[in-house]
Amino acid sequence: METQKTQARTQLGALIKRTRRQKGMRKQDDLAAATGLSVSVVSLAERGAKVEPNTLTQIETALGFPTGSFEAFLAGRGPLPELIAATDVPSVLTMNRMELANTAVIVEEVWGSDEGDRFLQDALAMRRAKANRTDDRKQAG
Repeated sequence: METQKTQARTQLGALIKRTRRQKGMRKQDDLAAATGLSVSVVSLAERGAKVEPNTLTQIETALGFPTGSFEAFLAGRGPLPELIAATDVPSVLTMNRMELANTAVIVEEVWGSDEGDRFLQDALAMRRAKANRTDDRKQAG
């Protein structure tokens, strides 16, 4: 049982680190500043060490995850949390191509290749739809 908890913390730590980087926070200092936590606590969380529940909540908030999703995952009550960027239309529409690709890789690592492909297809469809609406407005104006 402890091995499963350790594995879950390790998976969550890797997700925190990837998401921090995807959100443009290149250093742990950036996430520490966004959360009010120390760099050493951020480092512990990213390495999968056991941290306080309120620490996880602060990290969730700073990275845009649903509140309580980290704890639910660690307690075995839910899947590894989904990135808000995967469902947040404004985020997908403002990402550059590299950010979209990186997010698709994260989705694939967490939920599998089918979900990674679906994310990328949906994101590209949303971007095409936005471009078409913009073109329609230009032609009408």
